[in-house]
This record gives sequence, structure tokens and C-alpha cells, in this order.
Amino acid sequence: MAALQVVERAKDLHQRRIGYLYLSERMPVGHELHLMLINTIRKDLESRDPSHTLLALHAIIKQPSTDLAPAVTPLLVAKPLLRHARPAVRQRTIQALMALNLDPSTLMKRNSGFPLSMSKVVRLLGAEEDQSVLCVLLRLLRRLIETGSHIVKGTQEHIYLLQQVSNLMGTWQAGSEIAMEAVRVLRVVSAIDLGREAEAGGMLREAMAVVDEVLEHLMAGAHASTGKSGGPVLDLPITLARLLHLITSTLSPASSSSSSTLPPPNDHILVLRCLARLPLDKWDKALGTVEMGVIMSGLESPDDTVRKATLRLLATSAPDVLKQTTDNYLTALKDRSNLALPVHVPPKLEAAQKVQLALHETAVRALEVVFAEDATGKHAPRAAEGVYAILMTLSAPGDESGGGAVSAWDGGVGSIQEFLSLRAPEYQTGFTSRLLQLPSATDPSVLALRASVALDHGGRVDASDTVVALLADMSLAEGSEVQESILAAITSILGSLQTGDTVHEEVQRRLGGVLRDKKMTKHARQRIEVISGLLGAGLISEIPVERRGGTPHEVLQAAETVWKRHEAAREKEATLAIHSPLGGGTASPRTPALSSSQLRYGAYDPPAALVATRHR
Repeated sequence: MAALQVVERAKDLHQRRIGYLYLSERMPVGHELHLMLINTIRKDLESRDPSHTLLALHAIIKQPSTDLAPAVTPLLVAKPLLRHARPAVRQRTIQALMALNLDPSTLMKRNSGFPLSMSKVVRLLGAEEDQSVLCVLLRLLRRLIETGSHIVKGTQEHIYLLQQVSNLMGTWQAGSEIAMEAVRVLRVVSAIDLGREAEAGGMLREAMAVVDEVLEHLMAGAHASTGKSGGPVLDLPITLARLLHLITSTLSPASSSSSSTLPPPNDHILVLRCLARLPLDKWDKALGTVEMGVIMSGLESPDDTVRKATLRLLATSAPDVLKQTTDNYLTALKDRSNLALPVHVPPKLEAAQKVQLALHETAVRALEVVFAEDATGKHAPRAAEGVYAILMTLSAPGDESGGGAVSAWDGGVGSIQEFLSLRAPEYQTGFTSRLLQLPSATDPSVLALRASVALDHGGRVDASDTVVALLADMSLAEGSEVQESILAAITSILGSLQTGDTVHEEVQRRLGGVLRDKKMTKHARQRIEVISGLLGAGLISEIPVERRGGTPHEVLQAAETVWKRHEAAREKEATLAIHSPLGGGTASPRTPALSSSQLRYGAYDPPAALVATRHR
């Protein structure tokens, strides 16, 4: 009981840690005091101090129970913990979820499934960069399949899981724990029995088995593996030869009567994944012209999964090809020729609509190349320049389209934002800084992207330069949606600065010029007046406290709330001043009442002079 009180009341982190450690080691599983600890654990999970959060997560891992699970699971699966800035918190959060839901002691007592879906786990896997967290996520993926918490349904999901795990294995050190954990996941996934459905992939299952063997040896850095009898069970050169034979057989089918020279999409993706995992010198010279032609054809595949797998392979084996591919797409966008069309084209489209659809599809493929070129995440400024060039070329007027786009390209801007959200903070900072350094443009897509990126990541770059760039965009923007996005970004950055910052004065002065711009919509003018008023009153720093989210609408709504509260306070003050005893100015304190002994006449009798006047 004393230890529980220490955990609940101690303000010193050292004492709190002692209390948690004592309870974790000494409290029996299922003890009645564990219920009293739940509220403290919840409180620490919501704490802004990472040290308190880690202590609570450690307690969950050490003392998982069916009573604790429903109380803390909603917090564990929420974004603040799963996307926490500290890798240790993210790692411990996943471990806590596994302890509550996949531990043998709790697994038999729970009827519900794992609180995170397989798609969510795979998305976390793709977004994570810290190896310790990746290792835990891979272990979670394997346990979900082994315990039956997730059932892999069909070949498509089977191939998808194999591809997602193998795509992450490019930079891991041979023989490391994370590499071996990935091999264990691949083995579990490959061992899933899909019945006759898997036969549709031709040599798919055989290739999977070979890839499993090759990956294990490449990761372990060994040339041969030894079984219990001491004899080698696998010879790497022979295995590589088998794999290359399967690859060449898949890329160049023997049947010349086939109507298509390309392999089925599943086989095509598997081959690209195998080649991406193998050392370049093992396959570069082993493939002929036909096989290399099939690989290069993946760049123009209508299947985006095949395109992206091809781009990942070429990013490491032939980066110059990606540069040429980007130039080709930019030329196609500029000339409005050789454009790509999506797989599904809606019927009964007019010619101009088809051209616009083809322009967007070509721009999407160009963005895929830019993202693949920067797969290592080391060239954020170059990626920003590539994205800017694509959007600017897309907006250039052409004869077929009848002019540039009149509204922002939401699909492209959204895909760029999603790409950025999966990158490290340093990458986001470099991308944002470079994008805002590039010249302002009238294209709404460029303006919308700059505003969105500044709103999400502008707090990490120089505030003065960012706000100046956004004010320049404001003078070029047309339409309330883009104008409000820019205003929201400016407001968010100003709100993060200290009151009285020199940037505030400069922005307030420039907003006056923007307000006189005839392109400003009525709604935007009202927003500008509110922001200018908050700057003048020194209240702009209250916006972050009032914000409920990060969307432009939520930022501007917070500004409106702060301004209305300020206006209400001013009206109340003015009302008090009008009704004060002095009749104007600021209300003065009420004069204290005099006692009857201090009056020059009786408290209940009129003054003598007033009585004399009445008698006259």
C-alpha cells in the first residue's frame, strides 16, 4: 500500500520510479491493489513528461491483466503514443499492447481481437525509422499470425505482407536482431497454406521458399548453414542459381504463343522484390536483354504496385535511369504529349476532361519517381525542387487543355503531404525550408502545398522567412480556400512565437496592404481583420491553447474564438464604465457607506436647509 501511495503522490521522478519498480516486481498477478493502480497508470500515460509515460508503460508490460486492458487500450492505440516523438515510448507502447493482448497469460481470457488491425500495423511498419521500434513491430506482426489473431486471406494479402517486410530490409546489418526477426516473419508468412489459390501464381511458392533461404543467408552473412548432423543444408551459390533461373523463367516465358510477353503482376512484383534484395553483382550480368526489357517496362505499367517496385529496384541499381524518367515525364507534361492514362477512365468524358485526367496521371507517376529517387531520405531539398517543378509544369497552359488548372490539385497535394508525414523531422524541415525558398507562383496547387507544408512543419524553420514567403503567396492567391489555408499557416506560426516578437509588428503592417488587395474574398478580409486585431491586442499567442486540431479551419476557428472572447470582455468593460457613479471613463470602486454618526443630519431626517426651502 505504501508503494502505491508513493506512485500516486510522489512528485519526484526518482521516488515514482522506485514505487513503480517495487509494484512491478513484488505485487502478485491479479492482486486487488492492482485495480487501484489503474487510474495512476492512465494519468501517467496522458502525461506530457516522457519519463512518466515510460514508467506507466513499463508497469503495464510487467503486470498485464484483463482488468487493465479495457482501461488503457484506448490510450495505447491513440496517435499521441503510437506516433510519439521518442522512439522509446513508441517501442514500449507496442510492447504494452502485446503484453495485454498476445501474452499467453491474457490471450486465453480475451474474446476480442487485437486492437490494431493488420493494415494499421503495416502502416506503422512503413512509417517507422528507428530499428528498435521496427524490431518490435516485426515481432508483433509475427505473433499476430502465429496466434491466429489475424488470418491471412488470399494470395494478394500474402504477397503484400511479404513485399512490405522485404522492402524494409535494405539497410539492416547482416546478422543483426532486426534482420533475423524479419527472416522469421518471412518464414511464418511463407508457411501459410493458401490451398489451390496459390497455384495461380505459377512458380510463386517455390520462389518464396528460395527467397526465404537466400534472405536468411544474406542476413546472417554466411555462405552455408549447418544442420544438426553437421552437414550443409544449403549452398548459397546453388541457391542463387536456382533463384536466377526462376527469375529469368518468369521474365521471359518459354511460350511464344502467349498474347502478352509480360509476367502476371504477382510474379512480376515478386521478381522485382527478389532482385532488390540480392546484391547487384549477383544478377546484373546474369539477365539478358529480354529480361532487362521486362524490368524496364515496369516503369510504364498501369499497376502502381509494379511501378513502385520497379522504381525501388532502379533507385539502388540504376539511379541515372530515374533522373531520365523524371525528365521524360516533365517533357510530356510540358508538351501535352505522350501522356499516361489511368487504368479506369470514366465513360463519356469530353476531350478536355480526358486531357486533364491524363495530365494528373502523368504528374502522379512523376511524383512517384521523385519520391523513389529520395528513398534514403538524404536529399529533402532536391525532392522539394522536383515536386515544385512537376506542379509548375502541370500548371503551364497548353493548347489541348485550354489553359492552366483553375483550382488546386487536391490529389497531388494530398499524396505529397502523406509522403512527408512518413519522413523524419529533419527531412520534413529540409523539404519545407527549400519549398518556401522557391519563388511564389500563381498556381493554386503550389500555393496550397506551400501553405499545407508550412502549417504542418513550418514551426521548425525560420519564422520570419516563412511568414514573408506566405504573405507573398497571399497576394497571388485567388479563391477563399487557398487564401484561408495560407492565413491559417501564418496564424499558426505567429501563435508559436512569443508576444511582442518583431515578426508580429512586421506582419501586422503587411496585413494592412493585403487587406486592400481587391483579390481578397469577403471571408478572407474578415479573417485578416481578426488576425490583425489579435496582433494589436497581443493575444495571438493564445491561439495554440484554443486549437483543437491542425486543420486550417480549426486554426482559424481558434483565432475567432480568442477574438470573440476579447471583444466580449471589452464590451463588458465599456458597459461597467457607462453605469459607474462617475458616469464615464473606467468604473471606479464604490464609495464606502457612511455611518449615521458621520452625517451632518439624521439618517432618516431631511437636511434643515431642505426643510426651510419647502416651508417657503
